[in-house]
Amino acid sequence: MTDTWLKILRQNIKQKGPKQVCKELDYSRATINRCINNKYEKPGAVAARVMAIYGNNGKVPCPVLGEITPQKCADHYGHAKAVGLKVGNPDTMRLHKACMECPVRGGTHVDS
Repeated sequence: MTDTWLKILRQNIKQKGPKQVCKELDYSRATINRCINNKYEKPGAVAARVMAIYGNNGKVPCPVLGEITPQKCADHYGHAKAVGLKVGNPDTMRLHKACMECPVRGGTHVDS
């Protein structure tokens, strides 16, 4: 695996700080620290998310909002996880569904 993702990760940590990068990537600080110190056993998923979020010139492709910043993506994703399907606004519902199926975020969340 190439170290390009590590360079991008370290650059973003230097620019934004570890707390912000962890929020944008939706990974714990421990996971990110282990990655940048080359001690994370299977960094494939982290590498894929780093490239998906930061690898497109700092823009995240959103099917609802278009190209957005990693901060805006993290905010909308966090809101979507928090509200679940308990929304009444159709636009918010559409954004929620898109966030939960987003390939950038892993698309692993299923609401019942």
